[in-house]
Amino acid sequence: MPSQPEPDISNGFSPDYSQDDVLIADPNPSNAQNVSSRDVDGDGSIDVVHSTTDGVQQIDYLDGQGEVILTDVDLDGNGTFETAVTTAEDNVVVASSDIDDDGDMDVISYADGATGQVFQEDTVEGNVVVDSQLDLDGDGITDVELMDDNKDGTFDVAAVDSDMDGHANVLYHDVNGDGNFDYAAFDSDGDGIMDTNVDASSYANGSVGSVDNFDNLGHDAAQHDAGMDGTF
Repeated sequence: MPSQPEPDISNGFSPDYSQDDVLIADPNPSNAQNVSSRDVDGDGSIDVVHSTTDGVQQIDYLDGQGEVILTDVDLDGNGTFETAVTTAEDNVVVASSDIDDDGDMDVISYADGATGQVFQEDTVEGNVVVDSQLDLDGDGITDVELMDDNKDGTFDVAAVDSDMDGHANVLYHDVNGDGNFDYAAFDSDGDGIMDTNVDASSYANGSVGSVDNFDNLGHDAAQHDAGMDGTF
């Protein structure tokens, strides 16, 4: 079997999320220093609540039942809202963060709306998710990390922690971008080194597996617009 180049995972397999939970907004925080509300559409119900607490501005958008459907937060008081939180289907809380304060989202976190525990965290460059970390069993440790090395909008590498020790022991790589993995590298003895390669030619269908098998495990960041598109 011809040897295959090992995929570049210099950005690393990151077993621990950068945040443990997502705070679910309170439209009427008790410690807010300034609170104002607006009925934007004139239907007699509050639609928008703006509050300031210790210099942090927060805007909550409410539905007709008074439930918060989107929250924008300006953490540094410069008028740009760096964090936006909304609730998607199945009570999933989606939090988008503008890390570099350029008005574009850089990190998207998905959390259980009941517990606030993050189960997926995506890194975004431009409009492309270049890295997605998935916690499939809810233990707070990454089980699968998907990477888009060439930033074409399709994942090329899947790093899998199959023995749940916090370290990837299987790497799948799609070399030609056809949506199928061309080879897999394994750490057969648990020393942290990928020492065994399996080539797609070893399989009758010419593939080690489909990228979609992993891609479908997570939420699609492109489906959620958290509204970080302006200044207050």
